[in-house]
Amino acid sequence: MVKRGMNERDERMPEETDRELEIAHVLFVDIVGYSKRLVNEQTALIRRLTELVRGTEQFQKADAAGKLITIPTGDGMALVFFTTPDAPVRCATQLSQADKADPKIELRMGIHSGPVERVADVNAQSNVAGAGINMAQRVMDCGDSGHILLSERVAEDLAQYENWRSRLHSLGEVEVKHGVRLKLFNFYSDDFGNPSVPGKLKDFESTRQAAEQAARKRQMKRKLVLTSAAAVLVLAALGLSYRYLLQRAEKVVHQQGLEIPAKSVAVLPFENLSPDQADSFLAGGIQDEVITQLSKVADLKVISRTSTMQYGSKPANLKQIAKELGVAAILEGSVQKVANHIHVNVQLIKAATDAHLWGESFTQELIDLLKVQGDIAQRVASELNTTLTTDEKARIEQKSTANAEAYALYLKGTESLRSPASATNLANGQLYFEQAIGLDPNFALAHARLAQIHTRTAIFYDPSSVHEERGLAEAKEALRLQPNLSEGHIALGLYYGRLSRDYEAAVKEYDLARKGAPNDVQIVYGIAHIQMKQGQFRAAIANWERATSLDPMNWNMFDNLSNACGAVGMVFFEGYAARREMELVPTGSVDRFILEQHWGWA
Repeated sequence: MVKRGMNERDERMPEETDRELEIAHVLFVDIVGYSKRLVNEQTALIRRLTELVRGTEQFQKADAAGKLITIPTGDGMALVFFTTPDAPVRCATQLSQADKADPKIELRMGIHSGPVERVADVNAQSNVAGAGINMAQRVMDCGDSGHILLSERVAEDLAQYENWRSRLHSLGEVEVKHGVRLKLFNFYSDDFGNPSVPGKLKDFESTRQAAEQAARKRQMKRKLVLTSAAAVLVLAALGLSYRYLLQRAEKVVHQQGLEIPAKSVAVLPFENLSPDQADSFLAGGIQDEVITQLSKVADLKVISRTSTMQYGSKPANLKQIAKELGVAAILEGSVQKVANHIHVNVQLIKAATDAHLWGESFTQELIDLLKVQGDIAQRVASELNTTLTTDEKARIEQKSTANAEAYALYLKGTESLRSPASATNLANGQLYFEQAIGLDPNFALAHARLAQIHTRTAIFYDPSSVHEERGLAEAKEALRLQPNLSEGHIALGLYYGRLSRDYEAAVKEYDLARKGAPNDVQIVYGIAHIQMKQGQFRAAIANWERATSLDPMNWNMFDNLSNACGAVGMVFFEGYAARREMELVPTGSVDRFILEQHWGWA
């Protein structure tokens, strides 16, 4: 059944440049078995549902305040609250209690908070569209009669409060439309909700287990075939000796040899000292920006944030951490926001001797942090005896925006982009970047990040044309505003390499990006990924080796290195890369199982 306000056509309509997105709290209500009823019964059920909904306290309060949009859906309705995150839950609780007392009506409900856009329908009535309402419907569709299901985002909001926490029950993941995976929670207590596991999740779990078992068998078979072929190639065609392969493997696993480059640094997570947790994004955002600035220096090895995030803000054994990351120096820092000022403290430490190389405190307003981040990067490079070229200095000192509020929104969006991949995190990032661009349309860096958001959403969560088109358009707009912007070329390379499959154009963009950010692991990863697609395995091996050096705690890099080595017959080398991968893969995962079974390490 096509439902007004959230159908497929709405998802694919071109987006207006001046649109305004809002975070809404959506309750989807559905009458179970509605289509099997006679017409007069259906009319009576809808009338009864309307009475129940209008009788709830949250409906009356939100409606009176003008902060509610009600959308009929044929066999139910969507209630879009623009009040508090718990408004849909309170409303659902009352409806569930009424449902239990009324044998004539059976309801299932789904709740999600997310971005929506106010629109007018064909009758000029208020309506909404967007990811927030689409996701709420998908959450509801997973339930059976009596269920009140919540998305992970809603559950996380409610879990902060004791009175809600005891009623939240995790159901795990389920795959819904377009291959999107949702982590769901069942909301119930003794007097409302349905405590049983929804049938759709039971079916999904059975299917998932069968698929994992089949995947294990296929992977093991593929590995065995590659191993056999590799052994023949090693001994006959390639003429590579065991000793040579062993030495080369150990070189990669031990961070390109025992001699750590003197001009190398890892930026550990900055400690958040702000009293208001709403300002915690500043610590992560500033750390990320410092890494980005340092990555622009060709003569400096800089570890990716993916790897440094494995450690805390003030770890005890810096010497061991530096060895694991393959660097000579560690940069630590803290961030504290007090009123309108930001205090940033940093210190650079020589890991081998624990000597303090440099430290400084900065107290600035938010917009001046752009200069602070550049100053930190230049001082770190100087302390590590690195001479910046004129172009590198200019790139580091260039300000991306003069609008403090836009910059704060940009940092929030960056934090969403760097957080664990999920449809919710990407939707949040999209909203922040769009708000930043709304305040500063010439904010090229925000356009570039927004392009990545849309492209990643199209790749992993929603293949609708709107995200693909916006991914391309935002990347081109970023480069129109700032032609040499590395992040813009990275965004365009990602689009060409993963969506349009124009590998030649993708490599061209990554090469342009590398001129401005030679140590950005995204570029190395992007090129290596394309080389694997094109069968250029030896070239890919060199890039995967570099990727493991820049991102040494990312098991995915070693997995790709292992696959590339296996493809050209370097079986011993493949085994050492796989061992390093297994050290980083979580125990109990499918990837860990495959490695253990194939290599006999169980």
